[in-house]
Amino acid sequence: MAAALNVYGNPVSIATMRVLACVYQKGLQCYINLPINAPIGEEKSLFGEVPALKDGSSKIYGSRAITSYLACKYAKQGTKLIPRDGAKMAAMFELMDMEVRRFDPLVSKIACETRMKAVMEMESGCCESDAVEKHKKQLEGVLDLYEDRIKTLGYFVETEENCRRMMTLADVNHMPLFHYLCNTPSLKGLVEGRPTVKKWSEFILGSGAWGKVTGTHVQPINTSTIADE
Repeated sequence: MAAALNVYGNPVSIATMRVLACVYQKGLQCYINLPINAPIGEEKSLFGEVPALKDGSSKIYGSRAITSYLACKYAKQGTKLIPRDGAKMAAMFELMDMEVRRFDPLVSKIACETRMKAVMEMESGCCESDAVEKHKKQLEGVLDLYEDRIKTLGYFVETEENCRRMMTLADVNHMPLFHYLCNTPSLKGLVEGRPTVKKWSEFILGSGAWGKVTGTHVQPINTSTIADE
C-alpha cells in the first residue's frame, strides 16, 4: 500500500475535487491540507497555485497534471484509467482536450458571472449583465458537440452494459463539472436534454469515488472556487 499523499487545496473547489476523485478512484489515501497551510515555494507552485500534490519527494501542481501523474504512477492500483487500446486512448485524449479548451472555460465563466450577478443584485437590487445567458448559449453548443462526438467515437455506448465500461481519466476530469451542472437548477436542463451526455454524466457521477468526494467533502456548490486558483 502506497503512503498517504498530501493534497493541498480547498476540498470544495472544482479543481481540488478533480484531484480527490482521482485519488479515490485509484484507491489511494490522502491528507487534505487547506491552501493557507501550504508553505510558500513548497506545496504551492511558483505562481502560488493550488491544488498541489506532494507524493514523497515529488511535487505536482495543477489538477489535470496531478490526475495524469496519479493515473500513470499508480497504473496497477485501483481503476486503470488509461486504456491500452489505441482508439480508446485517442477518444479519451480528445475528450480531455475538449474539457480543457471548451467545457471548463465556459462553466468557469458562468460560475463567475453568476456569483458577480448575485452580488450586484444584493448590493443594488438590479443587474443588467446578460453575460450568463451568453455563456450558457455557448455551452449549449459545446454540449451538442459532446453529444455528437461521444457517439461518433464510440466512447460511451448507450446499453445496459455501461456499468462494466472502463472508467478513464477523461471521466475523472469531467466529474466536478458535470456535478456543478447537474446540481445547478438553471443549468441541469442542458445535460438532461442530451440523451448521450445525460447517460455519460450519470455513469460518471455514479462512481463510488465521486460519491466519496461529495459525501465527505462537498458542501453546497461554491461558485467562487470553480477553477484552479
